[in-house]
Amino acid sequence: MFASRAAARSLPLRATLVAVALALPGLAEDPAPRDLDAELRQAAQSAYEARARESSRQGGSRDEVVAWSIRLLRSEVGKGIPNPERLAAVKRHHDRVLEQEGLLAKSAQFGAASGADLECMKYHLLQAERWVAQAQAGSFTLD
Repeated sequence: MFASRAAARSLPLRATLVAVALALPGLAEDPAPRDLDAELRQAAQSAYEARARESSRQGGSRDEVVAWSIRLLRSEVGKGIPNPERLAAVKRHHDRVLEQEGLLAKSAQFGAASGADLECMKYHLLQAERWVAQAQAGSFTLD
């Protein structure tokens, strides 16, 4: 079958070299680049939703929910984003804070939220309103 014993012994080596040679073009190709901005937005969105659910069910901190809303906003308003998209993101944050304020006010009616909680939420809502006004004027920055 083989011309010599040396040729028979080198067959596994040749097969390995051929397999490596065939695999090299695939190894040299770059994998598809990750969209880290999109992954960050998705992670912030999921964390916000999880915190909001937890807060509603177990009476968790509304402050923590708003903190995740701000993180989500930061992930949405990267550099170079056109102002209409920036304004829309800021308005979404405002709507989220307004929703949390309404839930907190209901909790306060039943004695499940303190005056301090309400004052903290008042701050967050005023901050969100100021950010909307800044975005409408084209001068929004997260401070």
